[in-house]
Amino acid sequence: MTPSSKFLALLLSFVCAGAAQAGGKLGLVNVRSTYGVNGPVRADNKYLPGDRIDLSFDINNITIDPKNGQAKWEMLMEVFDDKKPKSIFSKKTPNEMTAALGGSRLPAYCYVSMGLDQPAGKYTLRVTVTDEARKATTSHDYKFVVTDKGFGIVGLLAQPVGLPGQTVGARFDVVGMKRDGKNQFDLKVSMRVYDDKNKPTLQQPLANEFPKDLPEGVEADKLNALPVVFPIELTRPGRFRVELEAEDRKAKTTKKLSYNLTVLEAAGK
Repeated sequence: MTPSSKFLALLLSFVCAGAAQAGGKLGLVNVRSTYGVNGPVRADNKYLPGDRIDLSFDINNITIDPKNGQAKWEMLMEVFDDKKPKSIFSKKTPNEMTAALGGSRLPAYCYVSMGLDQPAGKYTLRVTVTDEARKATTSHDYKFVVTDKGFGIVGLLAQPVGLPGQTVGARFDVVGMKRDGKNQFDLKVSMRVYDDKNKPTLQQPLANEFPKDLPEGVEADKLNALPVVFPIELTRPGRFRVELEAEDRKAKTTKKLSYNLTVLEAAGK
């Protein structure tokens, strides 16, 4: 369930490829909004209340100890309401990682989750990184819009790349559904995958109907947001588009969200 507080945030960073000794200006590069950590790139900056903002980026030219590959930096995340002079949320996190693979960048990310009561408006997410060794600082501002409350798919976590034999999936919440006098909703949530020729891989989409398909013991009238998971078995290489659809039968409205998935050919001799 999505928290009801306005902003909950967790600031993390990690290394999946190392860096060499800093030889240039510290900077944040390849900054992009994604669906989850290192997830598929998101095309817009508009978010429903209950959604989350994921930023993936690279820290360029940070100081790395040439003997042991250690890098130390501090990351500050701040959220600003454009109508207010001061930040409405801030969190500072120290980081220490080993750049075992060499290179010149440290991949990193941060995210902010917002509650279902988050007021509509214009906001800014500011990420500031400080290189502990030379005290150099750099920052990036990501501007986003929170729309009015409504029906839709939020908080998508997905994986954009995989190998045959892996199981990935799409995890998300459906919010803003219409309810009857007993606080019940009527939803059909489905997933359909298209190949690189825009042809469906299956004749029928994979679908669930709620509240009928809720797990035993979960009561629909107690859910502020409906969590949904669609596993995807990667059975063959190729480029695909995953389309998610939520249909509110009581409100007679449908919302869709799609992202790209690439399955790489497994390397052999």
